[in-house]
Parts: sequence; structure tokens; C-alpha cells
Amino acid sequence: MLGSGARSTVIRGYDRVAQREVAIKVLKDELRGDAEERRRFAVEAMLLGRLDDPAIPRIHGGTIDTAGDDDPVFLVMSVAAGEPASRVGFGREPLGVSEVIEAGKQLARALVKIHEIGALHRDINPSNVLVERGPKLRASVIDLGMAELTPRFYAVDRRYMTPPERRTACPRDLKILKNLEWTAPEVRLGAPWSPLCDVFSLGFVLFRLATGKVPWRAGSTTVTSLEAWMPGCPRASKRRSLGRWR
Repeated sequence: MLGSGARSTVIRGYDRVAQREVAIKVLKDELRGDAEERRRFAVEAMLLGRLDDPAIPRIHGGTIDTAGDDDPVFLVMSVAAGEPASRVGFGREPLGVSEVIEAGKQLARALVKIHEIGALHRDINPSNVLVERGPKLRASVIDLGMAELTPRFYAVDRRYMTPPERRTACPRDLKILKNLEWTAPEVRLGAPWSPLCDVFSLGFVLFRLATGKVPWRAGSTTVTSLEAWMPGCPRASKRRSLGRWR
């Protein structure tokens, strides 16, 4: 088993035909009859099918029937290497400055691609970011089950726009996301999710990778500066755009 959450379980498998290891994300049996959960799997499958980035798993296949509830619901993906950022500080040493910068570059590039095709991740958190340390650090974004597909997703880079009635619905306002530590303040106040909210969450994850701590606790107004946990941390020399939302 690679991981397990409230809605799904991810297990390691082997594709005998392609002769490669794969990650199989399976919707839990008790949720098969939940149409909303099945739609989330459909959204994740469509999104992964449109993305091509080293920091995002590739989708190889799966089984999803959004209208029924008898068959198992699962996705087959490439295996993302590394350990969750959530383990940093719990038996895992924080990353060095250069490692955090490299992880940030890889993750930011992945977010740019997600945003460019008209999608929002909405759940960038320490459990959904994997980091593999070594001579060449690798960072990955996993679990796009909370993603939102905007009208742009159905129109960009396609010859024919998907009509509204054929689009896979996914709620824009999820209470489960509103009060989490990594959620942007404007979302907590009722504003819709935006690309900048994903960037805010990425900053939260990078803070965790650099310090093993979190900059604040949910519901708290006290923010701990990075310098407090990481003396000598260099300041940003220039503000740069992470991508343009069209």
C-alpha cells in the first residue's frame, strides 16, 4: 500500500504487459454509491490525461462509471517517487535552502501547467507533495481529486468546445477545504478559489519542507516567520510571476 485516505486507497501494482510498476487509486467500497465521489475520480482522470509534467503522475487507465455504483472505481497511474512533505519534522530532516528552491521550481512549474489548461488543484498540502532526495532532487504533486475544472478547461487547445451539458460537474464551493491550514485567507472568507490560492498553499508546503514546522495553525492569526526557524535564509531578490491565468 502506498497510501490511504478518507475516500480512497492507493496500492502499488505491476503492469505485466508494459512491465512497469504502477499506482492504483481505488475508491473505497462504501463510497461506490456516492455519485459525487465518482465524479471526482472522473475529474482527476480527465485532468491527468491533459497534463504532461515530470512532477505530475501520468495516467495509464482506469474504470469509472459515473452513472452506476456496482463496479469498482479506480485509476492506474505512474508511481510518484519520494516521501510526503508531511513527514518532514517527524523523523525526517528539513531540506536545505538549495533543495527547497529546487523543489519549489518543480512544483511551481507543475502548477503553471495545471492553471494553463483551466484547472485548479485546490488541495496542495504537505500530504499531497512528495519529495525524493538525492543527487538530483525530485518533487511531485499528487492527488488531484479535489481539482476544479473551469470552462476554460473544456475550450482550450480543442477544436470543438464541450457543451455545458456534457461537462463533468464538480462543486466550486467545498466546505471541507475552507478551514484547512493551507487554505488561502480569501477562500476562508468566502471568495472563490483562484490560481493564486494554489500558489499560497504551495508557499505553506515549502515552509514545511524548509523548517519541519507550519507557519500558523488553523484558526490562528499568529504567523511565524521563516527566519525564526531558518536563520540566514536568503530573502527573495525579485518577485516573479508563476504563470498567467487567461
